[in-house]
Amino acid sequence: MEPVFIKSLLYYNCERKEVEFQNRDAADSINSWVSRATGGKICSIIEGPLPERTAAILLNATYFKGSWKRPFDSANTRQSTFHLASGRETKCQMMWLSREDHAEMMPGQYVRFDPHISCYYPAIPGAPQQGNGLRKTAGVTLPYGNGSFRMTILVPLRHYYDSSATIDTLMKQFTWKTWRSTLSLFKQDEFDLGLPKFRIHYGRDLKETLQTLGITKAFDPQQADFSNMFADGRGWIDRVRQETFVQVDESGTEAAAVTALRWPQSIPPTIVADRPFLVVIYEADSGAILFIGKIANPSWDGNR
Repeated sequence: MEPVFIKSLLYYNCERKEVEFQNRDAADSINSWVSRATGGKICSIIEGPLPERTAAILLNATYFKGSWKRPFDSANTRQSTFHLASGRETKCQMMWLSREDHAEMMPGQYVRFDPHISCYYPAIPGAPQQGNGLRKTAGVTLPYGNGSFRMTILVPLRHYYDSSATIDTLMKQFTWKTWRSTLSLFKQDEFDLGLPKFRIHYGRDLKETLQTLGITKAFDPQQADFSNMFADGRGWIDRVRQETFVQVDESGTEAAAVTALRWPQSIPPTIVADRPFLVVIYEADSGAILFIGKIANPSWDGNR
């Protein structure tokens, strides 16, 4: 490999390892790295034997398991019904976070909500669309750790407003501009939340996706130019594989020590993710998205 390319790997904190691809243990060596890089959650990304003409392999494995700043109480988790897009129903393990769990009583007998937790909920049917379709959507943002990273859950309210409001409709409207606009609408407020536990192990080949996005020459043996990477200038991309693991459960690093509170004259909105919903994990200051996915059928034991 060209020295300038090796230097760029160091700049991006990438790991480089020389592997004899014709060795029958090459695939095991690569998979061992993947397992270490993902805390043992992803154990295999390549099957041997590798093609004889393999010159390099690019691996990208993403593993995320966050610890809630305000953890769910596992004693409140119970089996619940989840409504699939097909109209069928399935069972899920529904976690619950009440307004008492994300608020505390301050001196002077006033209630303070966690500044990192916010929600969006249309006040009444027919409320203004706010410019990005949120009239038919409810959402909650929950922080991990110290709040630098957060998860936003967006749930279409099809049972309340419009039977045509689905997660797929919401995703078609999802752009960087609408995402930033969405975040600006979230406010600190009281709410109760029902969120299914789920564990996802998802993998796919990205070659077709990248080609659709316009990256075509890199996959063409006649047009590919990797002269900045290989000394002889030859080579093209044959396959790009991505594996993702995401787990959401009750766990958290902080104990749930909150004073019991009562709001006798108010009824907070209850947001329940009991139908396909959107999950966005992002960095709080920049809004940069680390993971985005549609949870169509939450599973704790499988890969749905």
